[in-house]
Amino acid sequence: MMNQGWSYREQVDRRSAGQTVLEYYTRHYRHSSPSAWQERIVLGQVLLNDRVTTAEERLQAGQWLTYHRPPLGRTRGATGL
Repeated sequence: MMNQGWSYREQVDRRSAGQTVLEYYTRHYRHSSPSAWQERIVLGQVLLNDRVTTAEERLQAGQWLTYHRPPLGRTRGATGL
C-alpha cells in the first residue's frame, strides 16, 4: 500500500537566521545525514518560501521552509509486516 507522502512546513526563527538551508536541516533533523539532506535539496524536495532553493542559501527569520517527503512504498512499518 502506497501513502501519498507528506509536506512539513515550518517558519525560520531568529535563532536559525544566518544558517544555510543545509545547516538548518542537519541541525534540526539529525535522523538523516548531511548528504541525504543535500540530495533532497538538489532534487527540489526542499523549498524556501515556496521556491526551489540551494543548500548554501542563508536563512532569514520569518521565511518558510517546506520539505516534501515523497510517498513511501509501504505504510505497514519498518518490518513490512
